[in-house]
Amino acid sequence: MKTDITITKDLTINCGRYSSIKPAVTMTIKDVDLDKTHTMTEKLMEVVNATWIIQASLDIREIREALSVSATEYNEALIDRLEGAKEVLKQFTKLPDDLFSME
Repeated sequence: MKTDITITKDLTINCGRYSSIKPAVTMTIKDVDLDKTHTMTEKLMEVVNATWIIQASLDIREIREALSVSATEYNEALIDRLEGAKEVLKQFTKLPDDLFSME
């Protein structure tokens, strides 16, 4: 018999100035043999914890950047990063060319 294992780790962090972040990671392993559930859960938890540390660090850096500039400047910086984001997503799925059109 087989089962799926899903682990989620999230935490809300108050960053001051009425802002907070909520780094969150969810991962699933599918079709795990029941006799390997304990071992696979431990291994998945290690990966989730390591990934969460990376995500929290990125989120904190992002909120610090956002709080250091005006909303307009931050928005412009995000728009500047759209092409790179689209290229990353295209590696995983087919996206319509006009998905992020700002027109």
